[in-house]
Amino acid sequence: MKYLVFSLLAISLFISSCNNADTMVGMATIEATIEGQAFKAEVGNVILLEGTLNMGGVGQYEAHLQFNEIEEGTFALPSTQGLIDVLFLTMEDGTVIGVGDGTYTVDNLSNSRASGSFQGTFYAIDDFMLANPVEVTNGQFDASF
Repeated sequence: MKYLVFSLLAISLFISSCNNADTMVGMATIEATIEGQAFKAEVGNVILLEGTLNMGGVGQYEAHLQFNEIEEGTFALPSTQGLIDVLFLTMEDGTVIGVGDGTYTVDNLSNSRASGSFQGTFYAIDDFMLANPVEVTNGQFDASF
């Protein structure tokens, strides 16, 4: 009986914490040019938490951008120290590409909004030999959370 009460309490705490987290999640628009083709994604799951900005998610949305220790400025991708920054885009044919080398810029950052740009050389996530580079230019993100 003691375990049943504890389990019910744990489940109710989990559900209530999920509901509180949902109120902090926002939306973002992510646009870019992939090999000359326009790309645009409207993504959810946007949150700024403990210095990490997350937008979207692989498999759930057409894009996933995650910047750690975010601040205004221009930064190299991939990051060479600390946590890894993430940029994944799902192309029209369903191919998921991730950044191999590039930069991102955070132009504006507040407690409720972030916007900036990105560009770089991406590769399909199953291109283990990095044989087929995909150029991504004019990348923009505008997130509210």
